[in-house]
Order: sequence, then C-alpha cells, then structure tokens
Amino acid sequence: MIFASASQDLIEPATSRIVAAKLGLTAPAMDIKNACNSVINAVQVAEALIASRQYRRVLIAIEEQPSHAVHWQVRDQEQFIRSFPGYTMSDGGPAVILEATDDAGTGILDSSFVAVSTAAEPIGDRVEASFSRGGRADRRQQARARSS
Repeated sequence: MIFASASQDLIEPATSRIVAAKLGLTAPAMDIKNACNSVINAVQVAEALIASRQYRRVLIAIEEQPSHAVHWQVRDQEQFIRSFPGYTMSDGGPAVILEATDDAGTGILDSSFVAVSTAAEPIGDRVEASFSRGGRADRRQQARARSS
C-alpha cells in the first residue's frame, strides 16, 4: 500500500500505516511525498514492485487537503500571489489499484517521467506519461533535447 501526497497530517506514524490500519490491511505500507509528483512517483514504484513480481497488486491512496493551508484573508497583493496556487486546488482523497496481468495489451504499457530542475531557481517539473505502446526511448531523447 502506497500513500502519495504533497502534504501529510503527521510526520510519524507514516500516513500509509494509518490508512492501512483503518482498511484492515496487513501488507507493507509506505508514504511517497514529492510535491506535485507524488502520485506519478507512486505509480512508478507500484509498477516496479509489480514488474519485479514482489507484489501482484498495489493500492495507491492519495489525499490532499490544501484548504487547511490557504490564506483566506491576505494582507497584500504579494501574499495573494504567493497563495494563489492553493486557491486552484481542491480537497480530495481518491485511490487506485494497480494489478499484474498476463494480457500484454492491458496495464501500464509505457511511461516516462522527466524532471527539469535547478538548485537555485525552481522552474517546475515537466511530466510526460503515455499509456500506449512504445515510445519510451523517443520521449526521453526528446526531453533531453528540450532541456539542453
């Protein structure tokens, strides 16, 4: 069981353990926290666990509650601008189950994750994912060409 979120309610115990306990799960559980990339990274980890045959099925639980961090009363335009991303997000708690299959025509057929970052000036991350056959090497090559 993987819990993916940009935020968390507690540092310890891991939120995944709380969710697993409430669902009555006895499977291993972990949190993945990587800002807006958390869900994409959770899918990557789940895909790797399934591909390596360590697990046949992985639950990914997602929870965001940005309304707790939004400044509903701002003191000036600068604070409004810094707070703006929080106004565009909503609270939610979806889940997805990834499961191994013997049918080569179903499941995650291909994906690619590319992050372009700098140490001093965060410019955001560019995520490319495809759920169709082929193209992984081509997209990686295109992403490298764009970042150079």
